[in-house]
Amino acid sequence: MKRISSGIKGLDDLIGGGFPEGSIILISGKAGTGKSSFCASFLYEGFKNNEAGIYVTTEISKEDIKKDLLQTFGWNFEEFENKGLLSFIEIEPTFSAFSERTFEKDCGSIVKIYVYDVLDKISKEAKRLNAKRLVIDSITLIESFIRDEYLRRAALILFVNRLKRLNLTTLITSQIPQVNPNSLSISGILEFLVDGIIKLDYNPEREEFKR
Repeated sequence: MKRISSGIKGLDDLIGGGFPEGSIILISGKAGTGKSSFCASFLYEGFKNNEAGIYVTTEISKEDIKKDLLQTFGWNFEEFENKGLLSFIEIEPTFSAFSERTFEKDCGSIVKIYVYDVLDKISKEAKRLNAKRLVIDSITLIESFIRDEYLRRAALILFVNRLKRLNLTTLITSQIPQVNPNSLSISGILEFLVDGIIKLDYNPEREEFKR
């Protein structure tokens, strides 16, 4: 089985040489534990080996992401974007276009269209770049918005199963909810659909907290 390097120092040795090619890995943790930095390191490792990647962002603009990475790590993601090694996909909620009554009536259809639209954008960029790596940061938007448990489960199963068909090594971030710290995602479902899980946390060391 071919392995894809995580880009995290020391991690590959612990997981058999990297992530299995084409696998989907959940990066879980509370806010501020370094999920986005972890994902950026994963993509950056690919760039060093001339492997193209896609960064899907649902919460932060791509300009802010590029600025933060340049200031924090000195990584010029805009340079990789210009070289055709990186594509950003910014996903925003589009549900506001529907009235509350319309959404309640056709919620299933609207969510399905939304999920397929996101997958279609990823698929087109993957073909254009011949991408090997994918980051979705984060899936919390979809998890939080769909209140109906059955519909949420169906949407996430559809999303993950369709992602697997793209054969991209994928990292998906999700936040651990404050109300249920034993869960590894907002929905409590995603952790059962993916191929592996990396949980990030803070460790108290003397009077400081370290990731």
